[in-house]
Amino acid sequence: MASDKATTININTKTTKAGNTYLYIVIYDERLADFQKSKYLWISTGMTDTPRNRRKLSKTKDRTGIEALNEFFDSHRDETVAPEKMLFTDYIWDWFERQREQIDEVTQRGYESYIRLHIAPYFEPKKLLLKDVTALHIEDYYNYQAKHGRSDSKRGGLSYSSLKKHKAVINQVFKDAVKRGIINSNPSQYVSPPKINRTDKEVQFYTVDEVKHLLELFDGRIMKDIIYITFMLGLRLSEVMGLRWEAIDFKNNTLKINHTKVANGSLIVAKDSTKTKSSNRQYVMPADVRNMLLALREKQAANKKLFGKKYIDTGYVFVKEDGSEYYPKYPQQELLKMIKREHLPHKTFHALRHGCVTAMLDRAQTMKDVSEWVGHSSIKITMDLYAHIDKKRKAETAKAMEGLLD
Repeated sequence: MASDKATTININTKTTKAGNTYLYIVIYDERLADFQKSKYLWISTGMTDTPRNRRKLSKTKDRTGIEALNEFFDSHRDETVAPEKMLFTDYIWDWFERQREQIDEVTQRGYESYIRLHIAPYFEPKKLLLKDVTALHIEDYYNYQAKHGRSDSKRGGLSYSSLKKHKAVINQVFKDAVKRGIINSNPSQYVSPPKINRTDKEVQFYTVDEVKHLLELFDGRIMKDIIYITFMLGLRLSEVMGLRWEAIDFKNNTLKINHTKVANGSLIVAKDSTKTKSSNRQYVMPADVRNMLLALREKQAANKKLFGKKYIDTGYVFVKEDGSEYYPKYPQQELLKMIKREHLPHKTFHALRHGCVTAMLDRAQTMKDVSEWVGHSSIKITMDLYAHIDKKRKAETAKAMEGLLD
């Protein structure tokens, strides 16, 4: 359990009917009242009350007290917490601690930051009990964060996509409470974050000509190959940096996306899973992509001979000359440097993926084919995100029809 309430550990005594006085470690913690009537926990030491024993116990009481407190909470972990006493924010942290072993480290850091920077600071002053939180409270939270939720130096609110991540945490917390019998229903299921200006937001993407220009600027560097395959296959950053040679079958001309690599600060997580089930996909390689990869494989083979025993064989496709791995965010960092150096329009690395979709739609590929190519979880995502393309086409069609019968 995590809490901002203080825990105090002291030494006290109890005297038996026979007149013998023994030393006890006495722990005060408000969380104890969730499991028993008292906020105090008395731990017997079996030591008589003498100056020597007091000196000895004073050196170990804190460590012994914390261990005893943790053992107490562990032994009561599965007990139903009295709902009339459990604060919503306390239960969020309790849920988070219990989920640690079930989620990867990157997800852990994300959940922890959503709670620490946004959810807890908003709800703590309200002192709402878990059982008293309503759909209206949650709706007010989303609306506030949408207007004032940024925690950096910039003013303004959080995006819809960010608030969806907050909803995922809040919803899981209440589902957990329902499952454990603490509350009867989940108020979060009835509320969604506001889609402020969602329909007016244009998806950022690279055009074919812009990508060709980037390839010229990065000629002779690994970034050229990274940009090329990202645009051609519509890959996510985690997918391109997680691409391994074992996923490429030159004989059958296929390439699998089944491994990803991401970074959160200094933490790097590589795993044999993708963002969604549909993201785990197999391509039939376009000839240009196949030729690029064959050339890159030959270059790596030459580097292996050059470096000899010092070469680090990681199995990844995009690596440094000595075989060592790039930091997973290397491509977007290098792209940003080039944008600044050449004074190009500011676009993210992810805009290459969007550019792939735009190029496919411009070449009359169906939404279903595009959705499967880039690994969207549903065709609706493709249609919603790239609706501006249809709008652009309609405007061009209207322009072409002007003066047709004059």
